Amino acid sequence: MVVKRKPLEPFTIPASEVCPALIGNIVQFAWDFDSKVSAVVTGELRQISADGNDIHLNLTGAEESTGDLSEFSLAYGAPVTVNPAVVK
Repeated sequence: MVVKRKPLEPFTIPASEVCPALIGNIVQFAWDFDSKVSAVVTGELRQISADGNDIHLNLTGAEESTGDLSEFSLAYGAPVTVNPAVVK
């Protein structure tokens, strides 16, 4: 018997729940630049760190092969969408 599996679907979690098991997945979150421009950031999760105030996510572009990282600091409760179906 062949078991059909549902494709992995995106899910949203608070930044505080981003963990090492998610490294390599594509993540998205809202970001407000200093210039007051708002955007949705999308990238491959490469590193995670935390301090008393924020979660720090280091991302690279989904198609980036050089490994250059961009760091974003999010409040613990900020929503982060993980798309496990889009893995390099």
